[in-house]
Amino acid sequence: MAVRNGFSFECVEIGVKMWNLETGEEALTLRGHTGPVSSLALSSDGKRLFSGIFDGTLKVWNLEAKLAAAR
Repeated sequence: MAVRNGFSFECVEIGVKMWNLETGEEALTLRGHTGPVSSLALSSDGKRLFSGIFDGTLKVWNLEAKLAAAR
């Protein structure tokens, strides 16, 4: 689990859940991996989330764009 800028990130089956720590509500779910997510990292500016699975696949998520689309 990673925490940044009022959000918490959790690895789930084939994606990542993003939680709003202030409200306790799910902000969004990032889907697209073909297997269980095994690692998470955030960019130093908090704008990108990196998620990886055991086969070596790495996804880079633009959090600003995903949050804007979810509103």
